[in-house]
Parts: sequence; structure tokens; C-alpha cells
Amino acid sequence: MASMHLNRLYIINFINPSWYKQIIEFLEEHPAYCKLIPIVALDEYPNGFNKNPHEQDEEAPRNIFETILNGLAYAGSDIDYGKEQYLMTKKFFRSCDVFTEDMELPPETNPAKVPIYKALINTLLEKDIIVNDLKYTEEHMEIISNVEGMTESTITLLHLLYDEVTSERCLPYGDKQFKRGMSMFYGLENPTKEQLREITATWTNKKVGLMFIVQYAHYSEFV
Repeated sequence: MASMHLNRLYIINFINPSWYKQIIEFLEEHPAYCKLIPIVALDEYPNGFNKNPHEQDEEAPRNIFETILNGLAYAGSDIDYGKEQYLMTKKFFRSCDVFTEDMELPPETNPAKVPIYKALINTLLEKDIIVNDLKYTEEHMEIISNVEGMTESTITLLHLLYDEVTSERCLPYGDKQFKRGMSMFYGLENPTKEQLREITATWTNKKVGLMFIVQYAHYSEFV
């Protein structure tokens, strides 16, 4: 088993030394997580955004705006439908030469998401922000976060992809799998957000902690 652990870490060190270093530093701070090495994620970032060294996904978002489209499409949807919606909305918005208030969207757009897309475009028009100029800054993130209907998972995705590893903003306290993993690993029952934050405050690297907990929620039977 020890050999299998070392092999998995060796692979990570080979493909992404920075991710390997982050994991090792986290394990030194929190040795209890060593038992989760068999299920440690090989990739530092979620797939599909060309953030990992080996990724060359032609459908990956090109900018912050398209990352938001991705987050909104997958929010509350199964993977296949989410991907279908993301590709459709991305293609539609790329084809638009002009963005207008309350602009019409393709008829196949998820009806529940239409008001959010419209609110997003209306907000950017109001703030005089061109979609391709949208950036991961405090100012722009505050604007996006205040868009009516904007999903928490989409905002968390942006923080996960672009924020510092020490920031707790990438932690999805309301996510079922995150709460499930935390409950199982720490022996908690229906933990409150305050309880979870007290634990995660001990994580210097929030992204590694998040990775371990979500992996545990999905693959606990393998450790």
C-alpha cells in the first residue's frame, strides 16, 4: 500500500510539481489526511478550463465571462445537460456582435437560467463592462456576485480557479458533497457553517483541503 501511495505522489510530482508541493505541505500540517493519499486528485484544478499542465481542451472557456457561462450551465444540472447548455450558450454569445438589454436567447436555453443570463448582460451593460474585459478583480467579482439569481456555485468556481490558495472563498460551504465529506472525515452530524469554518480555518491551503474532502465524499470506500 505504501508503494501505491508513493507511486501516486510520484506521478503528481512528475506532471505538476507545484501541486505536489502543495499537497505535501498540507499533509505535513494535517497528518490525519495521509490516509486519503490513495484517492488524492492528480489534477490541481477542475478539468475543462485548461488550468492543468496537460490540458488542451478546445471547448474550455476563453475568459471570465465564458467561465461564468460554464458555471451557470452546470449549476443544478446533470453533467450531460450542463455541457450541452454551456456549449450552446457559449456559441450563441460568441456570435453576438452587439449585446442589448433583455436580449433574446436561443429557445433551447434552460428556462430557469434565462433570467440570470439576461440579468448578467443587463448588469454588464449598466456598468459599461465589455464581456471580454471582465476580469477577476474585487470590483468585477462584487458586480457579478450581485447579479440577480447568480448561483453560489458559479462564484465559488471563479474563486477556485483564480483566487489565492489561502482564501476561504473557494470553499463551497453549502455544497452537499463538501458537507458530506466534512461530516464523514470529522465525525460530525449536520454541521453548521460556523463549525465547518472553524475547521477550515486551520487549513493554510484551502484548495488542497477542499480537494481531499470532496474526493473523500466520492471515494471513501477506497480508503
